[in-house]
Amino acid sequence: MSSSLWALALEELVHHLVDRQEENPKDWLFALSEIMSRDTFAHMIVILWAIWRARRKAIYEDIFQSPHTIYGFITSYLQDINSISMKEVQHRVQSVNRPSHWQPPAANYVKINVDAAAPRNARYGAVGAICRSSEGTFLGALVLVVRHVTDPQILEAIAIRKGLALADDLYQRRVHVASDCKNVVNDLKKENASSYGAIAHEIINHSLAFDFCKFSHEFRSSNF
Repeated sequence: MSSSLWALALEELVHHLVDRQEENPKDWLFALSEIMSRDTFAHMIVILWAIWRARRKAIYEDIFQSPHTIYGFITSYLQDINSISMKEVQHRVQSVNRPSHWQPPAANYVKINVDAAAPRNARYGAVGAICRSSEGTFLGALVLVVRHVTDPQILEAIAIRKGLALADDLYQRRVHVASDCKNVVNDLKKENASSYGAIAHEIINHSLAFDFCKFSHEFRSSNF
């Protein structure tokens, strides 16, 4: 059965097996890994595993499989591996490079980055906001613990509301508020009703008091 399987394998693979005859199986594998391509070496490993699997089934389960059946399993298994590899490559190509640094606002505007968090199994959450000028100069910050609120989106909405309050305290009239919660930012832009509708309406009404107020969705910066 083993001989029949190797007869069905790639000719290049079989030539490598015949040429390398190391005494130590470990040295033999390492030597083959150096001279074979990645795909050919993977093909060989899967065949070895399939032979071992078929042998155990024959010995312990009294199940005997034909070489063509086993090689069909090998081919299918290798196709699955290639399919997964292609999906991973496509995912890496399509992924967007997220900025890891603070992104400044337009000139003469201030940027307020807000964020929220809630510990596991706790009955409170925390919100924070930090304000910088367009040059990156620190202007002010705040942190607030909110009791009995653990919903991430509600906490993020509260963080934005507190960010506008921070802008008032700093006498800033041109404000760019950035949050990493896309849903909340979209709800504010579209004025959608939601579980935090009262907070959203308060934010929208408050934003009208500024000379300019913009909300945007940004991934959390490492320099927040």
